[in-house]
Amino acid sequence: PHGPAGWDAFATGHDGYINHEIAAGRQLVGELINTPDWAAANPALHGNSIPKGLYLPYDSPGNYWGHFVGLMAKHYAGRIDDWVIWNEVTILTGKYATWSGSARDYAQLVRVAYQAAHHANAKARIILFGDPYWYDHGAFFRQLLTLLQAMPQSAASHGFFDVANLHLYNRPTDYITVIALYRQWLAQHGWSQKPIWIGETNAVPYNDPVRPYPKAGFFSTLDDQASYVVEAFALGLALNVQRLEVN
Repeated sequence: PHGPAGWDAFATGHDGYINHEIAAGRQLVGELINTPDWAAANPALHGNSIPKGLYLPYDSPGNYWGHFVGLMAKHYAGRIDDWVIWNEVTILTGKYATWSGSARDYAQLVRVAYQAAHHANAKARIILFGDPYWYDHGAFFRQLLTLLQAMPQSAASHGFFDVANLHLYNRPTDYITVIALYRQWLAQHGWSQKPIWIGETNAVPYNDPVRPYPKAGFFSTLDDQASYVVEAFALGLALNVQRLEVN
């Protein structure tokens, strides 16, 4: 929390709840997001800032992001091997914005994470940000693939990511059209073998007595929600989605 040598075990309850989930047979995925002010290139942007030293070699002491990813991958190796890098970076403004950098900056963030995580844990996998497709119809994702492919590659780099990741809500038939588009775009770069995850999905009900919403917008009924989950998982299986998570 205060510098690259810090480690706040209290923040995860000394990993107690993480170990409990693993003991229960659940596979955990980590999401790495937000920059502490001391590591921010622009502290005024707080957690949304790109990290200092991001364009240094991943193992340089001045590349704070690379150092952090390496620490996480090493500490949790065998317990958490899958790491999502940031969240919905295509949302540029408002309360859901998480990233102030450019697509090029995010590509470098992914590249450094891939190098640092794989160096620390040979079984690590890097998952791209959850992409809310309808926000920009995949424009950022397509730019990102071009940027990652243009970076200097080695035989072991594989484009510096292991999994593509989508956030899809409300309409099950979107799975058919959007996943096909993403497979097409991945194939154009020679990455047709890379798996696709649905990191978030749901149809949020307005008539849930625990948390009601106005009957408006995209909100569904509880019965709609139950049907949506069944349809989403059926389509995910049919379309060879590797992982699917209800949010």
